[in-house]
Amino acid sequence: MPINVCLYISTFLPGGAERQLVSLAGVLARGGLHVTLLHAHKDMRQAHYVEVLEGSGVALVNVMAPDFLKEGLRLSREHTDFFAHIPAPQTLKMGMLFLAGAFARLRPDIVHSYLDPPNCTAGCAAVLANVPAHLASFRNVDPQSLGHDYAELTLQLYQYLIARTSTHFEANSRNGALHYARWLGMDPRAIAYCPNGLDPAVYLANAQAGAGSLRQNLGIPASAPLLLTLARFAPEKNPEAMLDIFGRLLPQRPDCHYLVAGTRMSPGDEMGAMARAAGLEDRVHLLGVRSDVAGLLSAADVFLLPSRMEGFPNAIMEAMVMGLPVVASDAGGIPDLVRHGEDGFLHAPDDTEGMAASVLRLLGNEGLRQRFGASARQRIVEDFSLKKLGDRVLARYEELLAQAPGR
Repeated sequence: MPINVCLYISTFLPGGAERQLVSLAGVLARGGLHVTLLHAHKDMRQAHYVEVLEGSGVALVNVMAPDFLKEGLRLSREHTDFFAHIPAPQTLKMGMLFLAGAFARLRPDIVHSYLDPPNCTAGCAAVLANVPAHLASFRNVDPQSLGHDYAELTLQLYQYLIARTSTHFEANSRNGALHYARWLGMDPRAIAYCPNGLDPAVYLANAQAGAGSLRQNLGIPASAPLLLTLARFAPEKNPEAMLDIFGRLLPQRPDCHYLVAGTRMSPGDEMGAMARAAGLEDRVHLLGVRSDVAGLLSAADVFLLPSRMEGFPNAIMEAMVMGLPVVASDAGGIPDLVRHGEDGFLHAPDDTEGMAASVLRLLGNEGLRQRFGASARQRIVEDFSLKKLGDRVLARYEELLAQAPGR
């Protein structure tokens, strides 16, 4: 019988983890697994990414169903001491009951969750529902390093799960695994490395989609050098450095323009105020959340991401598969992906002068851009495809289930 897997993330907001889990669901289902993607997204009309699941066979199920809660309450009555060991507020315990009821009804062989709060909720629910194996995926550095207010509670819940033999861990970057291992007091070797993947065909099929019209619509000359960043507005993405780097380019390349797209990257947001304060509003085009990623990448000459902290950035993968050279910080999982001097240039997160110099070097050397871009595309196709991700995850499932007692 095929492996029965429940994937869980709370919402389908426009983020890298959400995109990766939806993509993973599709590739696993097309590979013959029985896949249910559980979520608690309230309005699916505002959900991102799920349209790619059409025809995949993935069951998309909202966990907040009354029948699931009834089943979860039944389980809690059978295990009256369960919540005595769980340091969680009542609202979180209710979420665990919904999930436990779903797991009891769906009877998965394995539960696979992404991001810290879903990991903790799904992990505790899997224990209550006696699921053979739970795989919790770390998608960045630990929440204490990121300053999240839920870090202390998450730490206590993870420590509870670490003591359960059915719970296992992975990270999408080696740096992230080290961060979590230090924070949780774990052996880093107990956290498997499982980098992101994407489907090159989706991007390569749209390699020139809308590039010319996009420049025209934004009033950017066809010959103007064009820098691109795809990122949400967040401290770890280092938005100040983005504008600093671009400002350093203009004295030598006054014809240069800069596209920035992502959540809270619109003229009316804080990034817009920062660009105006720097006097860059005429050259920095803030586009917000976009669906035409392939067109943006096709229009650009160089991709920039000066993050302070990172997991394994989908945006850089997208840039690489589209043949864009990358200038980025050596933070998080970026060095796992970009080879300095082969696919682009890496610098310390605070080295805005060095990153600006690397962008200028690439803009001034078409041959170097083409060589780096071709190398970057080949790297994604060979090592970080969606098929590679599916193969890695399936092998991990088989390994964990072979260890699961009584299965």
